Amino acid sequence: MSRVITKDKNWKVVTDSEGILFSFANEDVFEAGVFSKAAPLVQERAASLRLLEEQGLATSIRGGMKVPWFSVCQLSTQARELLELPLRWPGGLVLRVKGRSSDQNFDIFLDFHKPNGDREESVQTSGGLIVWGDSIYLGSILQYRALEAVSEFKTLRTSMELDQYAALSSIQTLQECSRAGLDINLEAYDELEISKPDAVRVSLKELQDGGLSLVPDLCKKIDGPVGANSVVDPSELEVRIEEYIGDRETACVPVGTKLVLLDEKSVKAIREITRNQRISAEDRDDFLAHPTAWINAEYVDLDLGFSDRVRGAGQLRVAYFGETDENGIEWVDASSKEEDTREEEEGSGDEGQISEDSESEEDILETNSEPIVLDIELSDQGESPASVRSRQAPEIGQLSASSIDTTKLKRTPYPHQDEGIRWLLELALSEERWPGGLLADDMGLGKTFTVLAFLREYLSAISDDADSGPVLIVAPVTLLSVWHSEIEKTYIEPPFKEIVTLHSSGDLSKYQKEGAGRETISTEPESNAGEELDRDELNDGIRYALRVPEEGEPPRPGCLGVPGMIVITNYETVRDYQFSLARIPWSVVVLDEAQAVKNPNAIATRAVKV
Repeated sequence: MSRVITKDKNWKVVTDSEGILFSFANEDVFEAGVFSKAAPLVQERAASLRLLEEQGLATSIRGGMKVPWFSVCQLSTQARELLELPLRWPGGLVLRVKGRSSDQNFDIFLDFHKPNGDREESVQTSGGLIVWGDSIYLGSILQYRALEAVSEFKTLRTSMELDQYAALSSIQTLQECSRAGLDINLEAYDELEISKPDAVRVSLKELQDGGLSLVPDLCKKIDGPVGANSVVDPSELEVRIEEYIGDRETACVPVGTKLVLLDEKSVKAIREITRNQRISAEDRDDFLAHPTAWINAEYVDLDLGFSDRVRGAGQLRVAYFGETDENGIEWVDASSKEEDTREEEEGSGDEGQISEDSESEEDILETNSEPIVLDIELSDQGESPASVRSRQAPEIGQLSASSIDTTKLKRTPYPHQDEGIRWLLELALSEERWPGGLLADDMGLGKTFTVLAFLREYLSAISDDADSGPVLIVAPVTLLSVWHSEIEKTYIEPPFKEIVTLHSSGDLSKYQKEGAGRETISTEPESNAGEELDRDELNDGIRYALRVPEEGEPPRPGCLGVPGMIVITNYETVRDYQFSLARIPWSVVVLDEAQAVKNPNAIATRAVKV
């Protein structure tokens, strides 16, 4: 039902179930020529609404803006006054329940109380509006979240799709709002803490034989180096998995003083971990180096690392997959690290030494007389400026003056794009064999076009090289179509023989091996007992899921990665098929939105580096 909040000859504010429609009398108010001549109040309102649109909080319509309730309820006092919105509801909320959460007739209600504490039963709600008699109020964002939680509960109850998990999820949302500052009396649910993890990582327990036992660790993500906090002790959850989860799609698990709610993804993650619960001592190093070969990262958050409970130690610590493995991934030049180590040794004194009595269980935990390092900080603080700057990239003024063939392009590069193309070419064709470069132009300056123009020039320059490989573009999934569109807009005739979108919505199924699932590592413990797998043995045990060239052999028709091909894919696909993609001798790899691999511990980062 729509409701007119404000209406005059120049300005109209109308609400409905989805949000508020703000409209001006002059439908062309957002046009530059009209806006500049409008009254100051109209200009201020139009500018405020335009800002909401730019932030993704509003949708433009002819002569106005549609703002959803979630955005409306977050507006500042100044913005609400400018747009002539109602005052905030001054009272609070009270939760009222009927029945038990496991009962079919379970129901919840939100009552309103006035500032003096008296309950007011005549209050009506519509979206973010709270109507009390003739007075209309606007709910805060927390009040709106609470109202929406109850509304969603009612919808599920009416459709007969309500179960205990859904019922308690609504209560859990109300508890979150209360912790965030909402004035709400939860009555019976004030004492019981309901928690819902937003990620599942792996907790490791070391076994007597040197193997590992994997245990699900339910987490809440947080900002900072730790990344997440455990919701409950993994060992307490471990003994309840079979009893409370079983074959259920969702679950409610009592752990200690908490009730933990597990959605479908969390349940799948727990099953994924328990399915691979035991890692043998022979497979331990391979598991730590390539966890995605055992664990499906679609469900388990491997980027959070793992919590490690070493036998005999009570404290949970956090570390990351592959921090100490021999997988060949180097973030700093080996020579630079040696130089830094020498500098540290030469410059160290008594100040930097640790006294014998300073060691504790928190510093070093020993198992089988061998120290196990649990929390290694990956940091660049130890790098010397000299080692970092020892190899300067070419400057623009040093670049070749040879012309770029723009006759093959539909657009002429701007000066800054011309410089970017030359700079990339200098890096790619230099005898110094630069491993790569960072093109960091501001947003909107056409980096995609710059890269595509560079690719045409580079592929032309190496066209006589029989060993030149295909091109790989890695981008967020939302940008895959953008790269396709830019290829069409950039080239008169594309320099690629084939354009492949390696994604489930594109050509992925075409290049998947028949019956292949995720890529895994298969080892034979009986034939390698007590021995470390070397790289050749590791390669022999990999089950490749994509049709890629055999090692040392030319690519066959129908394979991914034939010369002249450009493969456009996303970071998740690289993560899931890293072994197959690593077998292809790419001539150029482009990482769009490269901040996706800024965390060296992330599985996607490690996959790209391999």
